Amino acid sequence: NDAFRQSEKLQAIEFEAGSSLRTIETNAFRECVSLTGFRMPASVETLGNCVFEKCSALTSVEFENGIALRILPTYVLRDCTSLRQISLPESLAAIDYGAFLGCTGLKSIDLSGVESLAYKAFYGSGLVSVVIPESVVTLEVNVFENCKSLADAVIDARLDAIPSATFRLCTALS
Repeated sequence: NDAFRQSEKLQAIEFEAGSSLRTIETNAFRECVSLTGFRMPASVETLGNCVFEKCSALTSVEFENGIALRILPTYVLRDCTSLRQISLPESLAAIDYGAFLGCTGLKSIDLSGVESLAYKAFYGSGLVSVVIPESVVTLEVNVFENCKSLADAVIDARLDAIPSATFRLCTALS
């Protein structure tokens, strides 16, 4: 835990080709305010909570092809206000509680293949549009709450109901 937490001058991390890193523990890069990008090795199977929380200069996160990561955990990218680009791995099944909460720079995301969106997963993010794909079978409450720029939402998922406050305070929706 806390491997590089609050390393204010840390700008980049590079992993050797063929890295065998399997887990990035909780808070590993939390509050590394100079970290601008991150390329996740294909060997990573598990991320702890809050790994990149409050990395305010982080603009992109990439996942190497073949990664088996199934879950983006609680607060993994919370308050990464500069995050502009993330391409989710094909293996990803779930986005956990508050994973993208406060990511105001994130304008769009492809959720193809994701099955579960947890409570406040995108709360207060900068999303302008979103498609909830057919693959989504679990949509918890408040997922997109307070996304003030969200103007377009398409629900392709076959849900029995839209949960409470899913789009609450999304003032740009028309």
